[in-house]
Amino acid sequence: MRAALILLLMLALAIIPASLLPQRIQDPARVASFIEDNGQWGEVLDTFQLFDVHSSVWFASIYILLMVSLVGCILPRTRQHLRAMRQEPPKAPRRLTRMPGYASFGPPLGTSSKELLDAAERLLKKRGYRTVRHPDHIAAERVYLRETGNLVNRPGSVRGLQVPCRRSPARSGGDGRCPRARRVGSCRSRRGDVGG
Repeated sequence: MRAALILLLMLALAIIPASLLPQRIQDPARVASFIEDNGQWGEVLDTFQLFDVHSSVWFASIYILLMVSLVGCILPRTRQHLRAMRQEPPKAPRRLTRMPGYASFGPPLGTSSKELLDAAERLLKKRGYRTVRHPDHIAAERVYLRETGNLVNRPGSVRGLQVPCRRSPARSGGDGRCPRARRVGSCRSRRGDVGG
């Protein structure tokens, strides 16, 4: 969990250059003029792929490490959750008086202990507890819906982390960029031609 948090922080920090510097996928001409205007400094930034942040090797490696970390977190938790779901609820402790929510009351008049246990078991099941009946008590435990929801949601998070990468020139029209970026660029150039 700690590794995932550190990787998320690194991802947040890695996005900063994409906000501050022009990106080649959005405006290649501006990147070229930035490198030309700043000389050696612009070339150093280009060497570290700071004009192609989302398709850079170091940004993709942070994404991949984050995915591996999430999968490494999901698998042991899923195994433990499935084991806990198959087990019976634990027996009640011998010394209930030590429990913080302990309360004592007597059964209503004319009620046997069997009837009282039956009523308690019905009430617990109605409130969403798994119950196991013992001769002198009922062991009950909440259903694991919250944890099940968390574990079902996590693979969606992993699927949502798609490593940004360049497409092959054959699929992207020869320039190595994704088709969507070309459409945005071509729309901008058309707007510029019409307006100018």
